[in-house]
This record gives sequence, C-alpha cells and structure tokens, in this order.
Amino acid sequence: PTITAPLVAQALGKEDWDEGGRRVCEGMFLGNVLGGIFWLLLGVFPRQVLKMVLSSSEGAGNRVMEYAIPYLRWRAWGMIPALFSATGFAAYRGMLNTVTPLKVSLVTNLLNGILDPIFIVWSGLGAAGAALATSISEWTGALIYLRLLIRRKLVNWKGLITPPKWEALV
Repeated sequence: PTITAPLVAQALGKEDWDEGGRRVCEGMFLGNVLGGIFWLLLGVFPRQVLKMVLSSSEGAGNRVMEYAIPYLRWRAWGMIPALFSATGFAAYRGMLNTVTPLKVSLVTNLLNGILDPIFIVWSGLGAAGAALATSISEWTGALIYLRLLIRRKLVNWKGLITPPKWEALV
C-alpha cells in the first residue's frame, strides 16, 4: 500500500485515470493475496506464530496463550480487509485527498468503539470479542473504500482479480 500513493499520484498527474485504477487494483490484488496468506497462518497456526513472539516462561506463556489464540483467530479475519483499506487509503493519498480516509477512519473507529463493549463484556467473549469487533470494523472500512473507489472508477471487479504484470512489481 505504501507504494500505491505515489504510483496513483503519478498516473493521475498525467490525467491517466486508467493507469491510476490499474495501480489501485494491483495494490488491492496483492493485499488480498498477502492478507490471505497471513489469515491462513494466523487462523490455522496461531500457537506457532505466537511462540515466535511470546516469552517461553511456562506459566505466563500458557496463561497468555489461553487468551491470545482465540484473539488471533478472530483478528485473522480482518487481515484481508485491513490491507484492502490500507490500499484504499493510499489511493486517496495519491489523489491528494486526506479528508475521505479521515472520514472512513472515523466511521470504523466509532463502530469499533461501539462493538467492543458488546463483544467483550455483554457477549462474554473477552479478548476474542475485541478481535471480533476490530475485524468487523476492518471489513466495514474495506467495503466503504471499495464502494468509493468503484464510484470514482478507480476499481473494477476484473481489475481486482487480475494479477499484476511482473513489470509492474519490479
């Protein structure tokens, strides 16, 4: 996503909206692929991933794992939309529009703030509820960006499923 902003800015500076859209779709395609890989790793192998970052002290490690594994599994569902949103944010930065991403962030953070107590306390999910609330908020942000970018004709369905050409990656 970081590279998307200057690529979109360069294309739109030349008033080449097709190239700008292609760059956005390439970023989103790659975000979906990488997000899918991370989703798979975090969702299927959470214990192994956590062992790489947590202390090996037996007592503390087990207590942390008890909360961290369900948290990571629920949070993994937000990996694809998080990268999708980051690309959407970068696309708007490339258009020199920072107000729209601010509004999207406001909506998703408000939603997360509303869902956190519902899923953490009232549903009794605890830490896993926080991850579920965040993942739902990430999906909301991704869908908002998708709608906005489709309306601006910077994203189309074909572009989202077409892998970027090798030359575009190097």
